[in-house]
This record gives sequence, C-alpha cells and structure tokens, in this order.
Amino acid sequence: MKPQPNATSLLSYQSKGMLGIVLLLIFGIFGHFIYLNKLSFNSQVNTLAHDSYRQQQQQISAEVAAAKSYISYMHDSANRELRLQAKAKVDHAYSIANSLYQQQKDQLSKTKVQELIVETLRPLRFFSGRGYYFIASLEGDSILSASNPELENSDLLSAKATIQQSAREVINSVANPQRAGFSSYRWPSTGNPEIYADKISYAKVFAPYDWIIGSGDYVDSFTADLHAAALLRLSQLRIDGNGYIAVLDKNANWLLAPPSSSWFWQTDLITPNNSDSLNSLLALAAAGGGFISTDSFGQVTTKGSGNLSLIKSIDDYQWIIVAGSQQHESAARFVSKRQSLKNKERQTQGFLIFTLLLTVLITLSYILLFSRSFKQLFKRYQANIELKNQSLMENSKELRVAAGFFNLATEGIIITDAEQKIIAVNPACCATTGYFEADLLSQTPTILSSGNHDKHFYQNMWREINRTGKWQGEIWNKRKSGQVFPQWMSVSACKDERGEVFNYISIFSDSTERKNAEQRLRRLAEYDPLTELANRRLLTDRAEQAISFCKRNQGHKLALMFIDLDRFKNINDSLGHAIGDKVLQHIAKRLLDTFRTSDTVCRLGGDEFIILIDDIEVESAAAHLANRVLHELAQPLHIEEQDLVITPSIGISVYPDNGKDFGTLLKNADAALYHAKSEGRNNFQFFTNDMNIRATQKLSIERDLRKALKRHEFEIHFQAQYLLSNGQLSGCEALIRWHCPRRGLVPPDQFISIAEETGIIVPIGEWVIAQCCQQAKDWQQKGLQPISIAVNVSSGQFNKTLVPYIRNALRDSELEARWLVVEVTESALMNDPELSRNILLELQALGIQIALDDFGTGYSSLAYLKRFPIDKLKIDKAFIDGLPEDKDDIALTKSMIDVAANLNMTTIAEGVESQEQYQFLQQLGCQQMQGYFKAKPLNAAQFEQLMIAAEPQHGPVQQQSSLSV
Repeated sequence: MKPQPNATSLLSYQSKGMLGIVLLLIFGIFGHFIYLNKLSFNSQVNTLAHDSYRQQQQQISAEVAAAKSYISYMHDSANRELRLQAKAKVDHAYSIANSLYQQQKDQLSKTKVQELIVETLRPLRFFSGRGYYFIASLEGDSILSASNPELENSDLLSAKATIQQSAREVINSVANPQRAGFSSYRWPSTGNPEIYADKISYAKVFAPYDWIIGSGDYVDSFTADLHAAALLRLSQLRIDGNGYIAVLDKNANWLLAPPSSSWFWQTDLITPNNSDSLNSLLALAAAGGGFISTDSFGQVTTKGSGNLSLIKSIDDYQWIIVAGSQQHESAARFVSKRQSLKNKERQTQGFLIFTLLLTVLITLSYILLFSRSFKQLFKRYQANIELKNQSLMENSKELRVAAGFFNLATEGIIITDAEQKIIAVNPACCATTGYFEADLLSQTPTILSSGNHDKHFYQNMWREINRTGKWQGEIWNKRKSGQVFPQWMSVSACKDERGEVFNYISIFSDSTERKNAEQRLRRLAEYDPLTELANRRLLTDRAEQAISFCKRNQGHKLALMFIDLDRFKNINDSLGHAIGDKVLQHIAKRLLDTFRTSDTVCRLGGDEFIILIDDIEVESAAAHLANRVLHELAQPLHIEEQDLVITPSIGISVYPDNGKDFGTLLKNADAALYHAKSEGRNNFQFFTNDMNIRATQKLSIERDLRKALKRHEFEIHFQAQYLLSNGQLSGCEALIRWHCPRRGLVPPDQFISIAEETGIIVPIGEWVIAQCCQQAKDWQQKGLQPISIAVNVSSGQFNKTLVPYIRNALRDSELEARWLVVEVTESALMNDPELSRNILLELQALGIQIALDDFGTGYSSLAYLKRFPIDKLKIDKAFIDGLPEDKDDIALTKSMIDVAANLNMTTIAEGVESQEQYQFLQQLGCQQMQGYFKAKPLNAAQFEQLMIAAEPQHGPVQQQSSLSV
C-alpha cells in the first residue's frame, strides 16, 4: 500500500528534488566551462602558430617591399636626381661667384674679379670626382673647362662637331626668362677622351658678366653610383635580428651575398654538383616570386615549418632579391608562448574546480536554511488558508459592484442600450454638459447635438461603429446652456457571445482648452511675434491662394511689393536693438493703416516687408499705394526722445507679367528693390526684363566667381609707383585680373562689387595677400632690390581674422613686415570705427604701413585722419584728372597734400597720365605718383624686367604695392 502524501512528505520530496536539480545544474555548468576552457586553449595554440607564421611572412614581405620600392625609386629617379644635384651644384657655384663679385667689384678690376672667380671654381670636384664646373660666354667662348683645360679661351662653336653641338645645347638651355636650364649632350669621358658618353648638365647665366656657369655628370656613371648606394643600403638591413637580404643577378652572380653563418641556401648554391636549390630559386623568381619553406639542407618542407624565405624579381635592374630568417628563434618564441598559454589554461581549470566546490558548499548551506524557513512559512500558510477563503467569499460581492468606478472618472461616460436609450451617465458627464442625470436618462444622445454636423457625418460615424465596433474623433456638441463646445469622443459597441449589441459606451472629454492652445500655436506659426504681421509662411499660403484665384478668373492680377528700410542697420548699431524693434513696430502699424484689409502685410524678416495686393487694376493700385508708403514712412518717428526719419526702397512685381508662381514673383520683386536702391533709395521700381537680365548676369558671374580661385583663373598685375623728386621706382600696386574661360578677361568693375556683396572677396583677398607676400620674397631672393607690396583690403575683409591671416602670410613667405603696405578705404573704416582703429594699430605694431585709399571721395573727415594710424594718403584720380587747369581740383589737391604733410603722412597721386600733371604735382609737394604716364600694369615677369632696368644705386626701394582693380 502506497503511503498517502501529506504536507510533511511533500516538503521532504520538494527539498530533495530541488537539491538534486541544483547540484545537477551546477556540475553541468562547470563541466561545460571546463570543456570550453580546453577548447579555447587548443584554439589559441592553433591561432598562435598561424599568427606566428603569418607575422613572419608579413615582416619579410614588408622588408622586401620596402627594399624593392627603394631600388625602383633609385632607378626611376636617376635622371631626376642627377638634375637636382646638378642644379644644386650650379646654384652653389653661382652663389660663390656672386659673393666674390659683390665683395671685390669695387676693390679689384673686372679682369681680376673674373680671374678670382675662375680660379676659385676650377679645383672644385664632386660626383665621386667626376663633377667639375665650366664657364662660357653667351657667344660660345670657353672661359673655364676644368676637365679639358685645352678648350679654355677657345671658341667652342668652332670646335669639333660634337663639342659644337654640346655648346649650342648649353647656350639654348639658358635662352629663357629664367636664364637657366638643363641640357643633354654627349661629352668625352673622364678616363678616355676618345669615348663620348651621355651627359646631363644644368647651366645658369651670371648676369654681371653674361657668363654661363654650369656643371653636370655622365648618366651611366651617376646611375652606377645609385646602384651601389642601393646595394649598400640593402646590406645593412636585418630581418627580425637574424634575417638577411641577398641580391643576385639573372645569371646567378652574387651582387650582395648574405653572411655564410646565417643563410642556408649559400652552400647549396655554390656546390657545382647540386643545383636543385638554385633552379628552384630562379624558377620561382621567373614565375613572379613567392614564399618557400626549407630545412637546413635546402630541401622544401611543408608550409609553416623550417626556414621561411621570400623570392622577388626586380625587372628594372635584372636582379633577384632573396630574403628570409632562421626559424629556430621563431620556434623558441612559439614554444614559450604556448607554454604560457598552457599555464594560463591550468590556472583557469584550477580556479573553475575551486569555484565549483565553493558553489556546492554554499548551495547546500542555503538549501538547508531555506528548507527550515519554508517549513515554518508553510505551517502558517495552512493556518491562514481558511481565513483567506472566507475573506474571498465576502469580497466577491463587493467585486460585482466595483463597476461603479466610472463615477470617479474625469472623462464623461454615457451608456445606452441597444436602442440608444441612455441608461447611465457618470458625474463627469453631468459636469461637462450641464444636465442632471435625470435629464439624460431614457433620452438619446441627440439631446446633446449642436447642429454643426450634417446627416452625412452621423451616417459615416454609425457605419464605422457597425463595421468595426468602435469610432473615435472630434465632434461639436451643445451644453444645456446652449453653448457649443468641442469634444474628443470614442464610442464602443458591447456585444454578447452571439455577436448582438446590448450596450453602447461613449467616453468623451472637453477639448476646448486644447483647441484654444492649437489656435495660439497657429498664431505663433503664421504671425511675426514682434510686429504681429503675417510671416512668410502665411504670406506664401495666401499668395498661392490668390494665384489660384487669378488662374480661375482671367484678367485678374495681383502685385507683390517688396519694402526694405534704408540704412536701418545704422539705427541698430547706433541706438541699439531695443530702439530698432520699436521702429519696426511703428513701421508695421503705419503699413497696416496704409493698406486695405484685403491686402496681406507681411514681415519677411529683419527690416524687410512684403505686401500682397489683389486688384483688377493692380499696376495703378500698386503705384498709388507705393507713393503712400513713401509718404507715410517718411514722417518722423519720435521714440524715446529720438526723432528718426526712415525712408523705404520698394520693388514691385506683377502676376502674371513678372512670374507665374510666388517664388518667381518674390525673386523679381527683390531684383526691382535692388534697382530702387541703386537709383538712390527712397523710391519704388516696377520689375522689368532688363532687371531680370542683370540679375541673371549677376548670378552667373557669382557662380563662376566661386569657382575661379580653384581653377586658378586670377592673376596679379603690378603698376609701378615713383618718387616725384627724382623719378626713382618707389613701389608698385598689385591689380587683380580675372581670366574667365567663358567670358575672357572680365573687367574688375564687373566682379569686385559682386565679390564684396557675396562675401567671396574674403578668400580672394586672402589669396592676393599670400601671393603678393610670396612674390615680393621671390624678387628679393633673385637678388633684386627689395620692393614692398600694398594690398587693398575691402570692407568685407576688415574683421578680426584679418591680422592673424596677414601674420601667417608673412610667416609662410618669410617676408619682412616692412615690405607690406595695407590699403583701406574710408568706407571700410567707417563700418565699425573702433574695431577698425584696433585692427590698424595691430597691423602697425607688426611693422606694416597703412595707406588710406581714394581720399576725398568718401567721408573725408579730418578728425578720422587724426584718429586712425595712417602712414600714407592716396589722392584719388578724380582730383588728378583736372590738373593743372581746374582751380577746384588744384585747391582740393593742395589742401590734401598740406594736411598730409602736417600729419606727417606720405602723399601719392593716382592716375597721373601727363607730363604737365607730373610736374605740377612736383611743384605742389606731392611725394609719389603712379599712372600710365610712367608705367602701365604689368604681369610678374614683365614687372621683374622693369625692376631690373630701374635697379637703384643706393639701398632698398622705399615701399609699396596694393590689391586693387
């Protein structure tokens, strides 16, 4: 008879079963971890062996690739390297000759100086003793021939044919603007004059005597030196400390043999009776090269064992590179690492066993404690179970009544029967609708209908309920007071097991606050918060609606009026943005008072306003309203004790004449506005096709201008400046030129203003600064007298980044700051006078001179002349043109010269084009001039020739040159 289970036996079975399951899981898990640890060890050993072999391959491959690359580079660069070294030697000789000339020209006679130079250069040797210097005249007379002294003082052009041809090659190589160049010819060998060999030379004209100083080397000899250098470098390489690199040619002759103690191939290769290894090596090289593993006797072994070697062929030299390393050290490292992994595996296994035992001990202790506690809890559970059953019976009655929870719901709830008669409502429903519960019971929900929805709305709603059993959406209902309000309502149909509806439940919430919030958000999204005018989004919507109306009603038109406040930025900058905002609010009110309610008044942003005018006779209406705007906005504004007068510029485009969509109308109205500003501001202009053409041309120029720098289409020309006292060259002005592939030479007046408007002038100006600094330094390095370059900085460049950029340009070009002059206009200084003054002071602190350009055409304030650190005053061409006849120009020019003299400034007259102007300016005391009378703008090469022709006798030229147009 089986024992009947009781609480005690069940607890015993549970404890034993739980203990067995836990121990089984513990041993299973730890056994799995031990198995994984073993697998991991084997995998790591295999990976270690594979990685060791692959690492050795990679190391050998990297060394051979580097060696091969170096050899190929030496082969490919032989000709280039010879040219570079020949040029370096000639430049050194030129420097010696020039130094001797400069030191001795005033102490010794010309003949003595020439002899000193020749004898100084005669003994100099290089290129492993093969290199020497030669000197000849431009007419072909030999002056110095260190290797062939018998040719000295002879006419090389009358010598043997080969000598004649070589001389002509050298003379022709310097017939260029640089007066220097390379030549190739055949010349008697150093060891045997009867044998001629190819030679490359570099020659350079020594200007003081019109000498040709040159040198070179034989191509074959130079190449052989490079080959020897390559072998020397390879002999110094060691792979992994015990490796080697050896080189032999295609005939198995050693060019670079490895140490006999470290290369297993050597004995085999030099044994006459055993050429298997040699044949294997040559065959592998012929097949493109590769790796091979061999034992210490040279026999091929399996991959990954023995000694590893890499065979590569160098076709340029007909060489074979053999590289490898001894395997025993790699094997020793492998064994060491494998033993380390084995020790780690043992440690891990021991740790797992220890953890297993500890876990079993802890588990047994925990199960024992848990069993005792569980027995006590189980007894208490049995004692309370009857009480809980009784409590559940009592609570079941309360649960059936718990459906009354909806009385506390914040949403309104209406329950109807299948015939839609209201059978229950909650307090929230009564509070929302204003009805008492008794008013609603037995009624239908139509008692709440507002009448805002037609029968189709309700038909669709019930169709959805009957189809899916539910509906939700927004509906407008009516309170008992008659107030209509929005609700968000959901309706659900309750069905029995047969699928028949027995109740409808409607849950709704008052969405009045949400609707009000949406309306406020819509207001923020469609109206400007500062002026409460329509914003661009609302304007776009209304414009598109108006265009659609015009399309449906032929003959109907509309106009877009673009209004911009003239010089509004000055108000913000001088009086502050708070005053500026109040001005915009007053302007907005005046515009609303001026236009009709049917017109849309919009603030586009900043000080820009757009008016949408809808009228049959839209042109006359727009013109009338534009005149009213000009009149109304011109009335003074009194804001915080400030009397302000604001004038507008207005551009008008008309649909459909000037565009068939809002974007085109806005663009064309903007073009008309631009034209109104160019006509002096405070006026209105209708859009015309000419404006469109100009706008298109401007856009096209802007697009090409953005690519011009990358395409290297700009070029700098230089116009000389002279001292009026003696006619000596005193500087030059840099003038930018644009060679556009599509337009040809674009005049500066067609692209400088566009570059300034679009901000492209900043990178262009930075490029000019860098080019001018480098050009000035290049002229100095050529031995020309130093000349400074004044760069005209536009208002767009005049910001905090200007000084750091100029400082970097001077540093990169290594040009002294005193050879750079920065030219600025009055208008650029007046944008932000305080910032301008600080920038000029920083530039002056660097040693840069400051020139004020076009003085007299702008503000012409003597106070600003005193305030700003100006070194030079440039008198505009407009005042020079009338000299010496026009009395007004005479008076103004004399006044500017006197003011500059009193302020210790240098004066320079621009645009001097006649002898009379030149002499008159001398009499007035002007110090410098520039203009077509003395020199027109020249490119860098042409201006260099002008500098050479005007070489001064005493010291460097006294400053300057400038970016201009």
